[in-house]
Amino acid sequence: MSKTTVLFVCSDNAFLSPLAEAYMNARGNGIVRAFSAGLAPALELHAAVRRLLSAHGMQTDGLTPKSLDVFLQPLAPALDRIIYLADLPKSDLSAIWGDAPAIDVWKIADGLPRPESFDACVTMFDSICNAIDDVLDPPVHPEAIPRALAG
Repeated sequence: MSKTTVLFVCSDNAFLSPLAEAYMNARGNGIVRAFSAGLAPALELHAAVRRLLSAHGMQTDGLTPKSLDVFLQPLAPALDRIIYLADLPKSDLSAIWGDAPAIDVWKIADGLPRPESFDACVTMFDSICNAIDDVLDPPVHPEAIPRALAG
């Protein structure tokens, strides 16, 4: 059984894309493998990321902001789908990736929530979880993943 490999990209890879990576890996039932990266990665994760994920029983090992360049290297994982969590024109995305892999833009939220505003962090986490659930429901079956992610 082959896995569908997804890369979530946002500007700094400090909050939304690492949350999406962790949630997709937890929810993908071993059939979807998710990664995340940033256009200009931050030095560290947002203060709420580990707290949110731990509260939901999800792994946080290995989560750290990474540059998009990591996934443009010859030995990088082959990607089936790239999901930008920012409002970027598709022409800009195609300039980076060319014709493959498939590219989607999910406009989830504007800006990074303030660390002291945990309620805002929870709201954004719920938004990304709902978006992922929308493409993975009904429950994950290997034959459904590529079609579901294709929108």
